[in-house]
Amino acid sequence: MRAAGCRGRHWHNRFGEPRRQRGDAPGIEHRMLIANAEIFGAGVADLRIEKGRIAAIGQLAGETGETILDQRGAAVLPGLNDHHIHLMAYAAALDSVACGPPRVHSEEALIDALVRATPNANGWVRGIGYHESVAGDIDRHWLDAVCPA
Repeated sequence: MRAAGCRGRHWHNRFGEPRRQRGDAPGIEHRMLIANAEIFGAGVADLRIEKGRIAAIGQLAGETGETILDQRGAAVLPGLNDHHIHLMAYAAALDSVACGPPRVHSEEALIDALVRATPNANGWVRGIGYHESVAGDIDRHWLDAVCPA
C-alpha cells in the first residue's frame, strides 16, 4: 500500500503536482549551459544551471533541449537585482519641497523654497533631499528662524 501523497517514487502536493526538491527555485524548469566562461576559482570552465540553481561547474557537454550561451572567455559574475519601488515615498515626494541638490545649492535658495512652500492640510511642509553642502548642519532652531509659524 502506498503512503498518502505518494505516486510511484515521487512525492506530490495536494493538487497532484510534483513537490519541489529542497533548493529548487519555484517555477524555473529551464536548463542552461554557460560555456567557456571565466569563473572565479575555476578558471575558464562551463557552468550548468538547472531549476534556477548552479548544478555543475567543469568541462561540460551540452545536453538535448538545453540553451547554450558561449561566453568566449568573458567573466560570469553573480548578481543581485532589486527590482522594487517605493511607491508611497514617491507619491509623498511629489507633494514635498526639494531641499538639496540638484534643485537647491545654497542657503538662500533653500530659504526661498521653504518660504514659498504651501503647507499641507495639517499646516506642515515636508522637505526632502537635504544635504549639508547647502546650508550646513541645520536644526529646528534654524527652521523656526527661517519659517516662523
